[in-house]
Amino acid sequence: MTNIKDFMRMEAQSIINASNKINLNEIEQILDLLQDCKDNNSKLIVTGVGKSGIIAKKIASTFCSLGIMSLYLNPLDALHGDLGI
Repeated sequence: MTNIKDFMRMEAQSIINASNKINLNEIEQILDLLQDCKDNNSKLIVTGVGKSGIIAKKIASTFCSLGIMSLYLNPLDALHGDLGI
């Protein structure tokens, strides 16, 4: 059985591994795009199906809390004309 210290070491190593894969240029571009959305009153559309859709709804809500107009769009609805939102 793995004890809590081993578990915490594994989690810490996972964070280190993830940090080594981060591309700072891409993150900077994403942040610039989000700032542009906020500055230009653009809408950010977030989409997903199933569990990822639930997460997308939460992300859209969080962006709204940050002052970035954002909404969730079910991709199946988008196929039937809801892209006009």
